[in-house]
Amino acid sequence: MQQLFLIAVPLVALSMFATSAQAATIDFSSTPAMQATCGELRPRPAATLRTDDEKVAYVICSGIDLLTDTARWARGMSKRMESSNPQERDRGFVQGIRIKLEEILVKLTAARQILTTVRATKPLFVIQPGEWEIDIDGDGTITPFEKHFFWVAKRDDNQIAAFSGINSPNEYYERQFIKPVIKLDQSDVYWAAAYLNFAEAALNLVLSYNVDLAGKDVVVLNDEKRVAMRAYPRLLEGIATSRRLRESLLKETDNDREWIPNPKQTQTSFPLVLDAQSFATWGQLLEHMDALFRGRTLLGGAPAASRPGEAQAWRSRDLTMGLCAPGEGINVRDLFLRPLRRPLDAGERAARCVKPTAAVPFTGLGKLIEDSLRRNAGRTPDNPTGEWMVLRHLYWVN
Repeated sequence: MQQLFLIAVPLVALSMFATSAQAATIDFSSTPAMQATCGELRPRPAATLRTDDEKVAYVICSGIDLLTDTARWARGMSKRMESSNPQERDRGFVQGIRIKLEEILVKLTAARQILTTVRATKPLFVIQPGEWEIDIDGDGTITPFEKHFFWVAKRDDNQIAAFSGINSPNEYYERQFIKPVIKLDQSDVYWAAAYLNFAEAALNLVLSYNVDLAGKDVVVLNDEKRVAMRAYPRLLEGIATSRRLRESLLKETDNDREWIPNPKQTQTSFPLVLDAQSFATWGQLLEHMDALFRGRTLLGGAPAASRPGEAQAWRSRDLTMGLCAPGEGINVRDLFLRPLRRPLDAGERAARCVKPTAAVPFTGLGKLIEDSLRRNAGRTPDNPTGEWMVLRHLYWVN
């Protein structure tokens, strides 16, 4: 009997491992297909994901779960906050948000860590998020907003129209938006990973501070190390990943249901034009951002002089928004390594203003913005260039 037991145990373990390691059926073409795919992947530990397809599909399912969970939490939170005691309501509101943000951060980190292991050398699978209809907030009804949540703006309609002349929300979405169809690849993985890095940086930064809505000092630093050791590295990695995204896109030679297209790709659901100038400006912007956040340049700069004969002077503004005196700027890296104790204190912020040096000059962002505005002077939503739209909607390409 003991010998049979010794033989049976490893056989059972191998059987269980083989079952968990089976390739999942991945189909994101409709709501039922998406739900079936996620239902198959959701119970699996991340360590059992063997292929790039499974890893990316798992992250998509995790993202959908995080979206619905957060929306349903927010709906419940608003009901719980209906209290007759404003002070108690404010305290509970802040604490509830902190707890939820910590939970969200854990899930974002897990997703980002999975994506960093993906090294796809060929396209992965097709997703059709416009076909997904989800009761996001869990109230039992799929509203027009929820029905069209994953649609994207039509490229031809750069100026989103008002509701005037449109009879219903469904008609509005159907006129202005389209259902994206995307064949995912490694570039899309970089795109998502960059956003996750930036989101982690932002959440870690926010959670490093205490908020007291009733106190004299509303926002006060609570965890200095978290800013320097968690928020700052994620921010730098986000910029680095965005640079890898841009490089990966420029190397693509196919033209099949792309998400973010390079200048030669036309088969895409992406709502913005991305021409060669767009990619050049994007690359310069990332270089300037990397230098700025690494403390190699200062945030600041004087307005540029008008050019003779210009109808309108496109002048780069003071990038410190008037915080620093003319000729001074802020070392952004220093703000992460020595974070502000009371960031709403104008005096404490102004004390960080320093003069540029040969080693640490002003950032070139001001000139980049000025040059871009001059190139695109006179452009309108009906006559855009890719660069004009990228600068207007930079969030699309992180």
